[in-house]
Amino acid sequence: MSRTRDEQIDAVHAEIIGEHGSLGDYMAQLRPDWSAGPVELPTEAAETDEVVVSLPVTLRLPAAAADRLRDRATEAGTELDELVSRWVTLEAEADDTPITRDELLAALERAHHRRSA
Repeated sequence: MSRTRDEQIDAVHAEIIGEHGSLGDYMAQLRPDWSAGPVELPTEAAETDEVVVSLPVTLRLPAAAADRLRDRATEAGTELDELVSRWVTLEAEADDTPITRDELLAALERAHHRRSA
């Protein structure tokens, strides 16, 4: 005896509930969308050493710096998110450079004067 589409959906739903337990109303209402197209899944971590990390980040930049950042993304033919991602990656991969307290204070003072001007 062949099962109807609803019976197939109910069977998949029951399997999910059985495997993961009930997650309240959301899970009880979950139904697969059989008409949806295929979804491209991220590469498994075992296949690459890259990890996609989504972070809610707000950059506080001077207007001129934000404009330069957007211009650089346009010149590179890429999205701003991609450019910032590369920037963060380069920073994270860079070797630590020892800096003295006086050098740090001087750099902060220069940055403060630029913002005040």
